Amino acid sequence: MTELQWKPVIYLPVNLTVRLDAPALTGDDPSQWCGQKAAELLGPDTRGKHVRALAKCLELYVDYFRRGNLPATAALFFYPDFTRIPPRAEAQIYLVGEDPVVGPMTLQRAREISGPDERSIGESEMTETEVPAGPALRVHRLRKLEPSKRRSRIVEELAWVICPPESTQAVMMITTWSDMAFTKVAISIADDMAQNFRIEPTGSDG
Repeated sequence: MTELQWKPVIYLPVNLTVRLDAPALTGDDPSQWCGQKAAELLGPDTRGKHVRALAKCLELYVDYFRRGNLPATAALFFYPDFTRIPPRAEAQIYLVGEDPVVGPMTLQRAREISGPDERSIGESEMTETEVPAGPALRVHRLRKLEPSKRRSRIVEELAWVICPPESTQAVMMITTWSDMAFTKVAISIADDMAQNFRIEPTGSDG
């Protein structure tokens, strides 16, 4: 694993959000963590079947994240409460190191990797901008979940790539949702995460 040049500080919405860090993503027994988290979120007066349903939902997402390109942090966003399953949106946050062949992540490279592929639907909206942590690329688009299938489910995605100045490392935040009625809220969540993202010295305890 590449040594981090800085410590990422990722802010997530407080309400109806489940943050998935270690041990959920890297621990030996994520099912135990999911069960404890579900009980904590729903409280002692909640019926057991609701706790079990939420715990199972968390397990499914944790397993999905662990089987792929493991994110540094992930999050699930629920609404109007934690008993409404599945979550309305999810976010995966990756720390991107310098590529040994093409070099560090840049906005131009971010544009290239965000270009059309087999999962693309329609045109992508790409915007280069600046956030407090540095130059950034914002990519808003529709995506096929299973492009090999004739009738693949469609999700909406808002991705941010942020390149802190004087660093060869970057952060990529990908927020996805399938309920288009949740689009306005999901966009607000994704944009707020990018605007509030900070980096700190690796030795900082903040």
